Amino acid sequence: MKPRRSRAPISEAHARLGAAMRKARETAGLSTRRMPKDESGDFYSSGHISLAEAGAVAPSLELVDTYARVGGGMAELRSLYQQVTAATRMAGRRRRQGSELDAAAGPPRDALATLDRHEVQEHYVVVSQEAQYSFTGTGAIRALVCTVQLRAKVPGVCLYHAAFAYPTDQRAGVLTVEPIFGATVADLRESVTGAVALYLRLDRDLHPDDLHPYFLSFRVRVGSRMRAAPRLRYFAGVGNERLVVRADYAPAAIPAAIWWFAAADVVDAELRLPGRELEPTDGGSYERTFDRLVPSWCYGFAWNW
Repeated sequence: MKPRRSRAPISEAHARLGAAMRKARETAGLSTRRMPKDESGDFYSSGHISLAEAGAVAPSLELVDTYARVGGGMAELRSLYQQVTAATRMAGRRRRQGSELDAAAGPPRDALATLDRHEVQEHYVVVSQEAQYSFTGTGAIRALVCTVQLRAKVPGVCLYHAAFAYPTDQRAGVLTVEPIFGATVADLRESVTGAVALYLRLDRDLHPDDLHPYFLSFRVRVGSRMRAAPRLRYFAGVGNERLVVRADYAPAAIPAAIWWFAAADVVDAELRLPGRELEPTDGGSYERTFDRLVPSWCYGFAWNW
């Protein structure tokens, strides 16, 4: 008898992509047996589809694009696919070099020479991240201000990575970034759909024996009038400890209902569950603190306009 293949996800990136693929398939109303290969009428095997959605196998780009074609979300699926390929490259590099970090090399110092965000992120812990969104009267996001507290896991940490996208307006140039304090822009990479990968150079090197976390802040401006997708979503990485999300809506675009979520799966993340409704603060904002974050879980807000 042929042994049954494990359905455990290969990595967090594989799990996130698989969950987004499943959501696209369910949006299209298709079963795992009805995912089309091409226009010939052939279908992918149900077993392969199930494994891909579980993150247990790496899907091909053709399969990812098939999901986008039938269920939408091309920008998100392509971005998640790129994260999977990056994670696969990193795993291969670690297998070749051994599981331990090269202590002599230390953390990367040149953002332009960095191929994978994990090369930067694995060297620090995000003690806390505060994300404050402001909206226009049409429901578009005007700007996002991020304030981050970091602790170094190894000596010499000097780079920080973050990534952003605006799904409802997928044009290059929609997002711009400006440092506020604690860092400068070392490199900014933009995809054809306007998603940006940001590498910030800290004002000083960090060390594990620093007495206090290091603070940095930056602003992401959104140059679009398109109403935002009705969700603010963050995936917790290994070492992320605390997340604070705040949303300031203009009076003309206050949601009819807004709730928070914390879930292992993006398909379940935005479900409106009893007891999770958010009430505005005295200033008219909505805020939620998420502590003890679980790696790869999805956290944030969702709402109805």
